[in-house]
Amino acid sequence: MPELTPTRRIVGQSRRVQLQGTWLEAAGQPLALNHLRLTNTPDAWFETTFYGTGMRWVCLRVPGFGKATITLNGRLFAQVDVHSGTSAYQQPCFSARGLVRGKYHVRVTSVPDMQRRLFSLEMLEIEP
Repeated sequence: MPELTPTRRIVGQSRRVQLQGTWLEAAGQPLALNHLRLTNTPDAWFETTFYGTGMRWVCLRVPGFGKATITLNGRLFAQVDVHSGTSAYQQPCFSARGLVRGKYHVRVTSVPDMQRRLFSLEMLEIEP
């Protein structure tokens, strides 16, 4: 029976995650792994490179949060809306599963909107 490899978790303060824009930090409960990064900078982004078959972006969703685009290996993969009617921590904001095992570069960029441009990073989960 093959050995199961656990999902790797990368938090926002990790050196494996590059950030562009002004990001604030918060720590403590009820945040995923006790950490959160938050920005309202237009066109802010975070990115990482991973090896595996998938990834999941876990974030805080609250009223006033906006949209983000996800690029995978430089190509537009999805656009997501991280707005929520209520505050909710540790929410899946995006996932890509079932990818061919390989090396991937993912970038998540805020979509400029004067009304709703906030978004956050609690952690990334990488599927082996």
